[in-house]
Amino acid sequence: MEYRKIVKSGNTSYVVSIPRDWILKNKVEKGSIISIEENSENALVIRAGEQHEIKKEKSVSINLDEITPATLRREVVSCYINGYSTVEFFGKSAKEKAEAIKKEVEELIAFEIMEMSPKRIVVKDCLSVEQMSAESIVRKMDVTAREMIKEALTVLEAKEKKDANAISEGIDSIEFMDKNMNRLVFLSSKIVREALENSLLAQKLKLSPLNILVQNIITTTLENLGDNVKNLARFASMPASVEELRFIKHQLAASLENYEDVIKAYFTADKQKSNNVSDVKHMLREKNEDFLKAKRSVGAVRMVERLQAIESFIGIISRTTIDMA
Repeated sequence: MEYRKIVKSGNTSYVVSIPRDWILKNKVEKGSIISIEENSENALVIRAGEQHEIKKEKSVSINLDEITPATLRREVVSCYINGYSTVEFFGKSAKEKAEAIKKEVEELIAFEIMEMSPKRIVVKDCLSVEQMSAESIVRKMDVTAREMIKEALTVLEAKEKKDANAISEGIDSIEFMDKNMNRLVFLSSKIVREALENSLLAQKLKLSPLNILVQNIITTTLENLGDNVKNLARFASMPASVEELRFIKHQLAASLENYEDVIKAYFTADKQKSNNVSDVKHMLREKNEDFLKAKRSVGAVRMVERLQAIESFIGIISRTTIDMA
């Protein structure tokens, strides 16, 4: 490490000399352009030449004849998150697996099928990551999570009234919202991955290393919370007594209120509110545990297990907020 003194030049400028070895190594001379970037640690990073946020083109080819349907889904999502600009699927089974590919691609924002033939399918990444907002993704997931819980409460009310059509419609609505949660968490994972690999992009998106970590924790937690709300609603189709349903509905309503408090605390970095949420979480979980000590229907047990998981994920958001506040 070398040290330099800052010299004042005029009324508004400050000058610092650059090590000669760096000048020679980077072939910089009088009149050359250098770029200066402030990183998350308040350090200045100096680079020779102009720096542009150019996304490197990456492509990959996948042989469809060598993968299973389950592997296909994982491959499509992996290519999306890892920032591949072009994904080529080829093989004799391309026509047979075209619908499966189309289905998976539709669940990924700005991932589009550009070419399709009996033996070849080409998918392009059309997303401009630098125009995205990490916080807006969390806010969209928050809105969806609230609506999913509210719809689950509607399903429980329909169950109490023995309205099979309303139960089915409610579950369908929740599953539709869950797909949107998946799309958003994949988008967030993609942004996080690219920001980690590109400091210029991270700076433009205002994502420090801590912000990136928290973004990943919160979006993953919201997606998991949504999954458990979806499963709770599905289990509502199983037999359960009116008494059990009323308890579950009361507890889910309390969880919704606790969730609304914790997400507000997260957005406002309110440590005290997060601590209050944590206390409520423990109280709700204890009530659920007491409920399960008695003999209950299988459907009620499954739903209360999902309630426990929902409160656990609320706890993760609470702890994350406390640690970063």
